[in-house]
Formats: sequence, C-alpha cells, structure tokens
Amino acid sequence: MNFDISNFKAIAPAAFTIFGALGESRGNLQMGEQSIIAGQRRKVASQFEAEQYLINAGQTVASSQLQAAEARRQAGLVESRILAVAAAGGGGASDPTIINLISKTSARGAYNSAVALYQGEDQARSMRMAAAAKNYEGAMAEEAGYLKDQSYRSAAGMAVLKGAGSLFNKYGFGNDSKTGGNSAPIRESVAEMPSASNWNWDEV
Repeated sequence: MNFDISNFKAIAPAAFTIFGALGESRGNLQMGEQSIIAGQRRKVASQFEAEQYLINAGQTVASSQLQAAEARRQAGLVESRILAVAAAGGGGASDPTIINLISKTSARGAYNSAVALYQGEDQARSMRMAAAAKNYEGAMAEEAGYLKDQSYRSAAGMAVLKGAGSLFNKYGFGNDSKTGGNSAPIRESVAEMPSASNWNWDEV
C-alpha cells in the first residue's frame, strides 16, 4: 500500500519512541565499551608504575651493597693505618692497644656495612609492596571496567524494554480504544518499516 502523510503523522510518535529507546540503548553499550577500555588502560598504567618500583628496588639493593662494601673497605684502610703507625712507633700487631683499636675499627666497619644493607633492603621491600599495590590497583580497575560494562548492558536492555513498554502503554496496539480507534494506520505503517536486521545502527 502507498505511504501517505496521514500514516506518517500516526506513526511519528511511535517511531520517535522506538528510535529514542534504541539511541539510549546504543549509548549505554558505548559507555560500557569505554568503561572496559578505561579499565584496561588504567591496568597498563599501573603495571608500568609497578615495574618502575621493582626496578628502583633492585637499584636500591645494589646501591646498598656498594655502600656496605665501601664501609668494609674504609675499615680495612683504617686498620692498615693503625698497623703502619704502630710499626713506625716500634709497636706491633700483638700489642694489646693495637689489637683493641683494630677490633673496634673492624666492628665499626661491620656495623656500617650491615646498616647499609638493612636500609637498602628495607627501602626495596617498601618499593616491592608499592609495586604489588599498583598491580592490584590495575587489576581492580580492569575488573571495575568489566562490571560497569555489564551494568551499562543491563541498562541498554532496560532502555529497549522501557521504550517498548511506553509504546504499547501509550498507543495500545491491538486496542483501538487507547488511540481513539485510530491504531490501524500505526499498525499498517509499522509493518512497512524495514526489519531491525536491516537497520544501519551507525545512523541510529
């Protein structure tokens, strides 16, 4: 049958309701996709930060090991100096005073070395914990993105159902009393509309 303006006027409100619901549904789907992308990007950023923490932790440990070695070296130099001075003064390594000085110097060097190692490992441990926290944060961000996507998909489905419910409640297809006996043109015109499988969703 031929499509005329009276039929268009009859179905225009219904069409707007349908396409409005479809537009809202598509918008929700797009928001869901963006939530997933945002979550994945946050995860990548968190993983990068975690990797930096781990690199810094390794460098901190290496630096503390160098400091510990330097503390031992300095102690050795002092011990050698003590022996040299003692020898120049006619003393020897077996002198009680010399033994006491060397013992204290060695102990001090060992202490400084241990402190350097402890501080380096302590800082590295904090960095490793920060790295683990960043990895967890990234995983949670990714999961939140998928959860938001599910919510938006549910909202998309509800938008379609809401639009359909509004359409049938307002226009009462099959019940002419709700449209003043004029629902037949609507039904006929809707029948002429293209199938949903043939719609170009990019134009919705």
